[in-house]
Amino acid sequence: GASSHHHNPFIALCERNADEDRGEAYGFNLVYSGNFAEEVDVGRLGDTRIIVGMDDTDFCWELKKGEILSSPEAVMTYSDCGLGGMSRNFHDHIKQNIIEREFANMPRPIVVNSWEASYFTVTEEIMLSLANNAKACGVDTVVLDDGWFRDADTKGLGDWRTDKVKFPSGLKGLSQKIHAMGLKFGLWLEPEMVNDDSDLY
Repeated sequence: GASSHHHNPFIALCERNADEDRGEAYGFNLVYSGNFAEEVDVGRLGDTRIIVGMDDTDFCWELKKGEILSSPEAVMTYSDCGLGGMSRNFHDHIKQNIIEREFANMPRPIVVNSWEASYFTVTEEIMLSLANNAKACGVDTVVLDDGWFRDADTKGLGDWRTDKVKFPSGLKGLSQKIHAMGLKFGLWLEPEMVNDDSDLY
């Protein structure tokens, strides 16, 4: 599938009675956002094979002479301390090897995202109300999700032009108002999922 909260590029294989603290567990994670495939196969002798990578079903990339295609990295871990040990191994690896050093040990910001609050009906007024409530709760960052440039998820992903009816101050004006509240402002983009009817495509 395409990576998302519905289809995470991750597999865990563990002993039948493994729990959070006990039992053997293997974890496999593709460090990638996009179309992926994961396969688990048990052979006739009981051996298990895992394949994790980009989905090759519709993938085609012509390499010209001298060009290189770097495939995404897959990370594997083993724990004999259950699923919790497996999870901690991943957290340690990501903190030590993937997150940029300057951010690795910083406290993570508390973020509120507009998606669950308003989906595609998001407007500047809704965002400012969300930011006001977020500030009162101790939130650090407000993220404007999908809906700032389109009204449905069937088209337009790739045509990132601010809807001036919804956001009369534009993104810059909204960002300035949220910054004036003492909050950080974030903006959602998802370039790997561009719709084929978009101008960008």
